[in-house]
Amino acid sequence: MAARCLSRMLSSPKIGQTSLVRDSRVLSPTASTKASSTLPFATLCVIASSAALLLLQSLYNGHLGSVVEYDDGVYFGASVNLVHGILPYRNFALVQPPLITVFLAPFAILASSTGTRVAMESARLFTDLISLLNVVLVALILRKRSNFRQTLGTAIMALSTSTLQASQTILIEPYLVTLCLVAILVLFEGEKLTSSKARIISAGVIFGLAGATKTWAIFPMLVMLYLLIRKIPAGWWKLLIGSAIGFGLAVLPFFIYAPKSFIKQVIIAQALRPQDGVDRLSRMIQLAGIPGISQLAKANPALGWILVVVVYLIAATILYLSQKDHSWSSSSDLAQFAFTAALTVGLVLTLSPSYFYHYGAFLAPFLAILYATLNYDFYSKRVQKRRISGRSWTQMALTAAFVVLALADASVAISPPKMRSEIQITPSISAALATPGCLWSTQPSLVLLANDFSADVNGCPHMVDYEGTTMEYLHVHLATTQTLDSPQLQKLFLGWIRRSDVVIAPTFQLAPKSTQYLSQNFHRIFLSGKYSGFWIFKRTMRSSG
Repeated sequence: MAARCLSRMLSSPKIGQTSLVRDSRVLSPTASTKASSTLPFATLCVIASSAALLLLQSLYNGHLGSVVEYDDGVYFGASVNLVHGILPYRNFALVQPPLITVFLAPFAILASSTGTRVAMESARLFTDLISLLNVVLVALILRKRSNFRQTLGTAIMALSTSTLQASQTILIEPYLVTLCLVAILVLFEGEKLTSSKARIISAGVIFGLAGATKTWAIFPMLVMLYLLIRKIPAGWWKLLIGSAIGFGLAVLPFFIYAPKSFIKQVIIAQALRPQDGVDRLSRMIQLAGIPGISQLAKANPALGWILVVVVYLIAATILYLSQKDHSWSSSSDLAQFAFTAALTVGLVLTLSPSYFYHYGAFLAPFLAILYATLNYDFYSKRVQKRRISGRSWTQMALTAAFVVLALADASVAISPPKMRSEIQITPSISAALATPGCLWSTQPSLVLLANDFSADVNGCPHMVDYEGTTMEYLHVHLATTQTLDSPQLQKLFLGWIRRSDVVIAPTFQLAPKSTQYLSQNFHRIFLSGKYSGFWIFKRTMRSSG
């Protein structure tokens, strides 16, 4: 199969001179180009490669059965709480919009019969399918373009390191990207913005649902709003109405029960979030999405900066050459959207105070569509001038680049996860956590994978997000960032500890009063593992104090 894919990619006439010359023109709004009813074989090969990389990542190097993230436990734990009638914002803190808990609800319901471990692993694999769907959606959005361009855009999406890493467990970005791509697919009739009222409103509803998944959806929606104002003045308000409907349908059931907490947690706490995440070099590398550079940059930061500058200069040069001899108005609606959305999202992520490795997955689809819709006649003219044959080094270079990037992605896939701890949940750990009473933990993934999540035990603390709770409580209520110096917050934690029979936490997250109470009423077991530092505290006696 792999050999056949390479052969077809090498021999496809759409990748050679004829295709580049024909494809150098920009599709005008009135161009009549038939969309293919099936995906090109080379595009199918890219999709298959993406599926293989995602599967390799899931099955290799202990992703399954391990604590590989913090956020995945927050989202799945919140969903398990939700299906037990314990609502985010009202009963526990959640600093993200609520729709991710709804997406995961079928798996949270499954947990009642299979246990939270099997259900959470199923949700992780489902997230892989969502990421694969995103690759297919990019191909469908580019269906009016030639096989070469469709394959190019699909490959950029599939081979982006950020796309791969955001799929290693349950993270929001793949779901957010799906909704945004579906909205784009609905809004465009090939290369042209639709004038259909029903389609514009429907796209608005989907953008609203995306905003209820993560607030970043506002940025591509604003770009779309700008294009509609310029090109279809009667359409912008329909998009706004649809967005309000979609966002309202998803958010209102949660907002009604806890309006003040919703605003404090989702809006204010996020707005006041301090600078956090990876360094500037890592951010620039991850936004580029090119596999392999991160490893080189870690070994030699100076070389990393040189590579970043080279990559960004090449990208900027291609953008400049593609537009040098063409006016903005001659570009198709889809090309204009892709350029503006990629620029907007890229700037937002570059300037954001916080940035984590999976954020770049939100930029990947816009870059993929952008580079698939550029004017490449500056290159095709050189092909004609030099009389390079259709089956020349150009085809082999493109195929070789795909193979090299795919292999680099494979090395990323089999690397240790971007994890906060490398704890493999063994039967002994599950047994150590087992309790008929309450369990309180600052690492929700660990508890979920050990099948000891206590959402269905009356009177237990329902916190699933230690970091979100501290963020909301400190920044909003107390206007400070000093967790251990906040007696109010530590009093809250101590109250939860008093109600629990098992506590999982690193001691540095607890104040002296809490650690003193634990030492007097619990015995402790240290969890080994890189970046771990977690202790399991099991109650030895019930204290009235």
